[in-house]
Amino acid sequence: MRHPQYAPQSDLSAPARATAETWRTAAGVVLSVTLYLVLAQGVVMLGIGLAPRAAQEGTAAHALLRLVSVGMLAAAVAVTVVVVHGRRPVTLLGDPGRAPGRALRDFRRVLGPMAMLIAITGAVQVLSLEAEALPLRPLSGWLVLLPLGLAAVLVQSASEEIVFRGYLQQQLAARFSAPLIWLALPSALFAAVHYAPSVYGGNAGAIVVWAGVFGLAMADLTARSGSPGAAIAVHFAMNAWSLLGLALPGPLVGLALYVLPFGASDEAAVRALLPVETLHLVLGWLTARLALRV
Repeated sequence: MRHPQYAPQSDLSAPARATAETWRTAAGVVLSVTLYLVLAQGVVMLGIGLAPRAAQEGTAAHALLRLVSVGMLAAAVAVTVVVVHGRRPVTLLGDPGRAPGRALRDFRRVLGPMAMLIAITGAVQVLSLEAEALPLRPLSGWLVLLPLGLAAVLVQSASEEIVFRGYLQQQLAARFSAPLIWLALPSALFAAVHYAPSVYGGNAGAIVVWAGVFGLAMADLTARSGSPGAAIAVHFAMNAWSLLGLALPGPLVGLALYVLPFGASDEAAVRALLPVETLHLVLGWLTARLALRV
């Protein structure tokens, strides 16, 4: 690989080289999306059947169900690599002999520093808002829900990373040598799925750009480390704060301790929040690199 800082990406992509044809990857994307839609809908219907309250937006049950349903992304792509590529799902992490341990090691090494970073920046953010950050529930009730919330956020974050920085980046890097392709294309797709003008109004484009930058940062960490473990840790820590700590009012607010005094439709307030989120992202990316020394 011509870019020495991305040499570890070769290890991650090694299992994909035998079936890295562009048509096969495209077929894998189509199959994964189709399976995900079916599986996610099934999980939602089952969840609402077992717990009718989960149908009510803003509740903890609804947030848990929505987050767990995203986990069907990982299930869908696991089936895809078997059916379309003829390899085991564990190869999404790289060489099956070493990859699981490597991913877990990177996750652990990054998660601790990320937790400290989020604790510090989160405390500063809440204190800076003073009375504007509204407590959503008593601390005792939040602590009861916290283990379930963390597990659900981990499922959601890990699934997205396994699909975008695992499967897509792995396949494209096995086929193309130019990092511009295998870093940018999955990040662009990741950004596109965050396009929600009905939610963000005039900020929809800015949210897409932010998501694209986030995707590039996670892609860079994955390529530098040769494992999605670090990206999962950063994604998990940031989402845990924004969903379980200080959240925007909305359908997924049910697990948060504090809620912001404005919603996603408040364009000026959200626009002012984006630089803060960008700073969190940059600090998270740097923290992960320092933790892994890459």
